Amino acid sequence: MTIAPRYNFEAGTEIVVQGRDLLLRKVGSKGYELADPIGGQMSILGFSSFVELMKSGAVTIAPSQLLPEGSAKLRLGGLSVAAQLSDEQQIYGRFHYAVCRAIDELHRHRTIVEGDEEFRISIGTL
Repeated sequence: MTIAPRYNFEAGTEIVVQGRDLLLRKVGSKGYELADPIGGQMSILGFSSFVELMKSGAVTIAPSQLLPEGSAKLRLGGLSVAAQLSDEQQIYGRFHYAVCRAIDELHRHRTIVEGDEEFRISIGTL
């Protein structure tokens, strides 16, 4: 018996199931609770059924909610540029960006300059 994966979608995610536009209300113990925004009908799509429909292409997720900028915009309440953040948040952002750039440079150096094609970033290598 295989266990079907459970995707972590936010409530309100737009999901098209076999051509029907639906909204995710919540992820329950039996599957995804979906609502028809027009008719108000509720249904539960089981986890394994969801996976099979995803494989067949009968389920699609609104692209804007899958793109990094879409999820970030939702998480940040519509903010889209660093200047919209508080000074403290901008400082944190610059720090995290610097750490990511340093890790990227370490990876580039080890794989290109030193020729270690098998190098993988891990806590031990940092």
